[in-house]
Amino acid sequence: MTATRGTVRPGGERSPLRIRLSADRPDGVIVVRVSGSIAGDDCPTLDHFLHTKVPWRTGHVVMDLSGVTLLSAAGIRVLTRYANRLNQRGRGFSLVAVSEQVRRTLEVAWADAMFKIYDSVSLAAAGHSSLPTPQVTPDPPQDQNDRLVTALDQVLRLRAATYTKPVIARAVGVIQGRYGIDDADHALRLLGQCAKNHHLPLVLLARTLLATPAPTGTGSWLPDRPHRTEPLLTFYVRPAAHHANRIAVVAAFLDTAVKYMATTMGAVHVADPLGDGLCLGQHQGLPDSLAFHLVDPEDGHQVALAARAGRTRITIPDIADTTTSTQVPEQTARLLIRLGIHALQCTPLLTPEGHCAGTITTYHRDSGHTASELAYARLDQAATELADWLEWHQATIAREALEQLHQRATDTRVR
Repeated sequence: MTATRGTVRPGGERSPLRIRLSADRPDGVIVVRVSGSIAGDDCPTLDHFLHTKVPWRTGHVVMDLSGVTLLSAAGIRVLTRYANRLNQRGRGFSLVAVSEQVRRTLEVAWADAMFKIYDSVSLAAAGHSSLPTPQVTPDPPQDQNDRLVTALDQVLRLRAATYTKPVIARAVGVIQGRYGIDDADHALRLLGQCAKNHHLPLVLLARTLLATPAPTGTGSWLPDRPHRTEPLLTFYVRPAAHHANRIAVVAAFLDTAVKYMATTMGAVHVADPLGDGLCLGQHQGLPDSLAFHLVDPEDGHQVALAARAGRTRITIPDIADTTTSTQVPEQTARLLIRLGIHALQCTPLLTPEGHCAGTITTYHRDSGHTASELAYARLDQAATELADWLEWHQATIAREALEQLHQRATDTRVR
């Protein structure tokens, strides 16, 4: 099944949008191959194709963007809305984005953390072949309630932005003032490039910069940073190109955690370098509205903070039962139930020394969901490995990123 629509680039060169659907894979994965430009008038074409031609009663959808030459903000919104609808039905969604330009567009729009992104269709399909089959739920009615839900999602998105963008803006301001850089865009590019070089989320490097005492001269910023050997991880087989790749390691841990807990939805909160709180690290399989909500420290972090404070696992088998789910804020509980999530568990990420590096929360559609002792034991082992690795990473790789930023910004000032 194929759809084609021509778009005109500046100068008259046509870049046709082509969409092809493949549903004949033995693993049941639906592959949607897109090529050309996803921008302007092509976005409604893609949106219509996804909502009318792709079977809803399917397991996992892989969208292959390796032939895409241009991805606009409107195109990203189409992908986000579609992924959200799939996630609300318990289905999986991932992207194949070989093009560096497409990957960069997703990173600049902060959309790379919303999707699982692979280098090939086979890797994307293999990444989800071991997950449980999602439950099938009926399509929601397209009525006034849908418009209210969309409005709520937009509010949550805006609230999430209020907790991340100011941190990055503060970091950019510090770089400008510290190194005499007048151009804020240049300071942001420096921060972003150093984050990318060390496979760090931009907001995490910004928080680390703000939490680290200023350099005392033009030499090395952190000459006494530790050089501890990287801890071993049993849940992650690292490709050579993924040396110390925090995003890849946490993604592998999420894959492992949701598999142990027999679900498709999970989120990792990590220790905030700026204080005693937590910040959302990465997530998998979550509806957009829940992901945006989890950024909010007032409501979205409460269960994770309780697990971290008590250094113990919190299990809530029935979110709707107010007698047993008092640790879930009312707004969070309402949102979870609206999304069809009725149970959760939250496990602290404890190092062998007992330091808490964050939490892993998994979400479940079945009320009364519980895991076996063996599954919890396996989760605890993987959580300990990740906690030890994250502590090492923050003390070494994150500081190396700061050192690189310091040297590049200093060179800019000298020139």
